[in-house]
Amino acid sequence: MIKALSSFEEKIKSKIPQRTLLLLPGEYFFTQMVELPEAIEGKDIEPFAEFSLEGISPFPLEHLYWGFLHDEGSPHILIYAAYRERVRKSGFEDLEAHDHVFPDFVAGLPEAHGQPGISFLNHQTSLSALSFRSGCRVPVDTRSMPLPESEMEDEELLKQRETFLKSLDHSGFQVSDDVNAITIAHGKAGGKPELFYRTVNGSDAAMEWKRDDSFPGLSETACWEADVRDKIFVQRERKALAISQKVWFAAMGAGIAAGLLLLFQLGILGGGIWIKNRENTIAEQAPEFAYVEERLNLLEKIDQYVQQELRPFEMLSLLNVGRPKIVHFTEAATDAYNQLVVEGVGNNVEAVNSYTQSLRNSPRISSVETRVRSSGGKAPFTLQITFNDEAQETETSPSQVVAEVESDK
Repeated sequence: MIKALSSFEEKIKSKIPQRTLLLLPGEYFFTQMVELPEAIEGKDIEPFAEFSLEGISPFPLEHLYWGFLHDEGSPHILIYAAYRERVRKSGFEDLEAHDHVFPDFVAGLPEAHGQPGISFLNHQTSLSALSFRSGCRVPVDTRSMPLPESEMEDEELLKQRETFLKSLDHSGFQVSDDVNAITIAHGKAGGKPELFYRTVNGSDAAMEWKRDDSFPGLSETACWEADVRDKIFVQRERKALAISQKVWFAAMGAGIAAGLLLLFQLGILGGGIWIKNRENTIAEQAPEFAYVEERLNLLEKIDQYVQQELRPFEMLSLLNVGRPKIVHFTEAATDAYNQLVVEGVGNNVEAVNSYTQSLRNSPRISSVETRVRSSGGKAPFTLQITFNDEAQETETSPSQVVAEVESDK
């Protein structure tokens, strides 16, 4: 009987698809810490995060992959968002095929810090710095930079950390001397992805890879909140997974009760799968209506929670200041931690030049390279903006540079 049950279990597991986790490079994401109002309840935090993101993002939410980190012991949440087209052009497609999709800095969250601190995380070609308040697991800020290659010597990785640290404002924080390197391993069908880590600090004794048995270290709800995919899709996946788990336990219970009656057990399993498919068909349309109704009901409540102006994304907000309505953004991407490339279109070249000059007058911006051309009565443009590491106390007088104008023939 034991042998028959073992064989049956193996057959069931073979039908379960492999569970995979996709980690997107941290430098794709803009992040923003938002304080939680004292009166807000757990079920209202996700709508609050979405409402907050709408207020601080210059892009519509349907153009973003976004999520947020929340922990019951933290008085704040960390919202992060990446431009969808940037992710797609980088070769990351079919995101819905994975179990979860996170920024890579989510997978390496440490335990709560005893005092304010900054830790460093390396995953493949990305290096991230995570800043924490005392006693909190949710960062108040994350900064990420791309690395020149995915595999490098420990000494070179530590040099990259030193260079990265010089660009960060770490006053008041205890800075870690180590870099926590992580990698994800996907197991057999139905098995959960496993995280392995090693501490890089220049010591040979710290080079061994170890498995993190607590991974991902977030509650089931927090994992879904951190997932960056479309929220309607995420809600549907959560319900499908819950149904799948019920079917699994029902099938195993039937197998134990039936013993050697394998055909009867398979019949129970088939019936459970049919029920699951029927419930999925009904549930596919339900999230859209429930989602809209929930947002309408909570909108007024959330508006009362917000008692202070939320800080915008550090770089994109600067570009919105003084931007005339006749100048629009169509795409934005970052090539480095202090650079932003923006494409857009203006109603005329003069408006674009005037807007560009206003950016050069900002003490937070060190240089603006611009290219404008006249096409079809409009003025498409590309801006490459380099930001200062810290704001200057007094404004400088940038050189007067007028954008080159090209006319399409």
